[in-house]
Amino acid sequence: MKKILQSEKGLTLVELIAAFVIITILLISFFSFFSQGAKYSEINDDSIKASNLARQVLEELRSNNEAMPVGEYTSFNNTGKPTISLVEQNGVFHSNAELKLKLVFSDEVNTDLVKVKIEILQVSGKSVTETYGYLEVG
Repeated sequence: MKKILQSEKGLTLVELIAAFVIITILLISFFSFFSQGAKYSEINDDSIKASNLARQVLEELRSNNEAMPVGEYTSFNNTGKPTISLVEQNGVFHSNAELKLKLVFSDEVNTDLVKVKIEILQVSGKSVTETYGYLEVG
């Protein structure tokens, strides 16, 4: 019986606490990867949606065949403004109220083309995506 009580096999309280702290630190860093992954996935999803909206706007501009004066446009669907069925008059998209449209038309020298910059912004004004295209004049 004396031999069993004198045996010092096992872990001390300090060793148990140290192991628990190390495991906790490892788990916290491991779980932070999941939260960062979810955040980047959401950002990427917003970017893809905005890119698709920009492509749809470019397709609609090409099919409308209306000549627009050179300049920047953030309001639409009025006289003298581009007609875009995807947005409200203030440029906010029907399908996503968190995004709005900005168009910039500029002349291309020695061509019958107009360069159009399509920028999709958050309502706060931060740019989500932008793309460029060309429209035939006349």
